[in-house]
Amino acid sequence: MKNKITVKNLVLLAFLIALNVILARFIKIPLSSFARISFGFVAVVMMGSLFGPWYAALGAALADIIGFVLFPSGQPFFIGFTITAMVLGGIYGIFFYKKDFTIFRIIIAQILVLVICNLLLNTLWLSILTGKAFFVILTPRLIKNLITLPIDCFVIFVVLKYLWSTIKSFIVQSK
Repeated sequence: MKNKITVKNLVLLAFLIALNVILARFIKIPLSSFARISFGFVAVVMMGSLFGPWYAALGAALADIIGFVLFPSGQPFFIGFTITAMVLGGIYGIFFYKKDFTIFRIIIAQILVLVICNLLLNTLWLSILTGKAFFVILTPRLIKNLITLPIDCFVIFVVLKYLWSTIKSFIVQSK
């Protein structure tokens, strides 16, 4: 897909932003006060593969802000999580935009997301917000991320290998 935003591309990006909000806010499994399983990343993977790192970063940031405004969790807004969402979108865009969807590429992208976004940035933001030591929060988050790494890689593989062709054919047919 061209990196030009047409009305059709803007609508698709808006749909993926809405999908991210729904998946991240409603389809989540809390594991502890610092760890939960969510599938919002699936929409960001699609943003990255369709639109590239810049639009995926923008879309992920907008999804984070819209999700907070529409469904506040009782916590004050914290820009750090929006920055993490942007980095996440950028990573997926770099690894999946106009690239082959190999299992190796998926694993490397997900390891980078795990280390940079989930373990470093989000743990830092949680440490700042709660006043708890970074390494106290890191331990349960590390365990959760190591457990979910193969699951997330499998979900991304299925989405990119099987749903990608369906979505791409829809885009091509509607031209």
